[in-house]
Amino acid sequence: MKIHYYFLPLCLAAGCFSACSSDDDVTLLQTDATTENVQFETMASFPEKDKSSKLNANSIRAVFTLLDKLGPEIDTGMPNFEITEAQYDEIKEFTDKLVEGLEKDADVYDKIFTWIVNNVKYNWADNNPYPVFKDKQGVCQGYANLLNTMLHTQGIPVVNINGMLEPLGGHAWNYVYYNNKWWVSDPTNNGRWAVEPLTGYTHLVPLSVDIDIFAESNYVCNYNDKHFNLKCVKESDDALVVPYSAGGIRITSFNPSVPLPSNVRELYIGSNIETFGESYVGLNDNRIAPNIEAVYLDEANTKLMSHCGVLYYKKGSQLCYIPQAMKVVELLPIAVMEKNYVINLHGMEELIIAPGTTELQAYAVENCPNLKRAYIPEDTQVDPQAFYGVHPDFEIVRGDLTGIPEIRM
Repeated sequence: MKIHYYFLPLCLAAGCFSACSSDDDVTLLQTDATTENVQFETMASFPEKDKSSKLNANSIRAVFTLLDKLGPEIDTGMPNFEITEAQYDEIKEFTDKLVEGLEKDADVYDKIFTWIVNNVKYNWADNNPYPVFKDKQGVCQGYANLLNTMLHTQGIPVVNINGMLEPLGGHAWNYVYYNNKWWVSDPTNNGRWAVEPLTGYTHLVPLSVDIDIFAESNYVCNYNDKHFNLKCVKESDDALVVPYSAGGIRITSFNPSVPLPSNVRELYIGSNIETFGESYVGLNDNRIAPNIEAVYLDEANTKLMSHCGVLYYKKGSQLCYIPQAMKVVELLPIAVMEKNYVINLHGMEELIIAPGTTELQAYAVENCPNLKRAYIPEDTQVDPQAFYGVHPDFEIVRGDLTGIPEIRM
């Protein structure tokens, strides 16, 4: 990588620049390979507010509300663990014999739950259901996976839950449906509770539910990071308007784990979206949305703000999302740009660092193979390894260039 340092005077010839949009105006200015400015015009509208209900911020109540609303008819399916058809059949054959003669779902559940509690030992091991079944060992995820599989063989609705066991840390358990309601089931710790009252199991704090919701529709949702999340979009116009709700439940997170349709170039984010996922994946994974060039934000949104097409959380101005195909990226100032602050942007060709950014630490910008130029204020300290995995001809230009998405050299 060749790094060239230039000083670009603040007073430059008129007509060379085009000012960046304001925080309230999310129209983007981009450059193509010939540095011609392209302005993306709004072709769609933001989703309209409706009478949908927002899930409670208390995740215990939120999961109860969600499962109670959906009922046992939801396709709980099989979680995303590895199991062959032959392995499943072997577990089913064993379970059929274990519960032989039992007619009530409550009795079937009790028999399976008790067998797991009495036979599986807590130990680090392969947590896919078949190894847990054969070796009779696993951690909490293994317990939950095996209970899920054995109940599935008997047609009893069951879902896996991932969250926190307070005050110890991460944990996995299940919700099971019998006797016309959902029950909380923790086979690892031999714990089970009626889903109401909610106060009976406050030590189990759910974060995610391992089921697809409305899987037969165009928009597939789930409960992820304590939000009702849009997980998958099957079809869309070139401009994707993220929906306000699904099934009467307000969508508050847009954190897809399935690639968006390849034709989608623009996103329209309404006032309902509060997060793109606390785990900071989803759209920030270049396999999920590699073709997004522009993002538009409803000015009524109280959680997010935009600056030159880059989205931030209003609280603390924390970076939220940079479109993967955006060629010119201008960032708000941050005192210290730490490792992996900007990462995996394959479309970015130019990066503008704002005055007020005092330091770029090692690997602050990583795996951006088409990044050819960064504009950095004179007084910003730059670690020799601040830019890693960039274009071979990458260069640094010194000067205050904020609000200038096109530079002709």
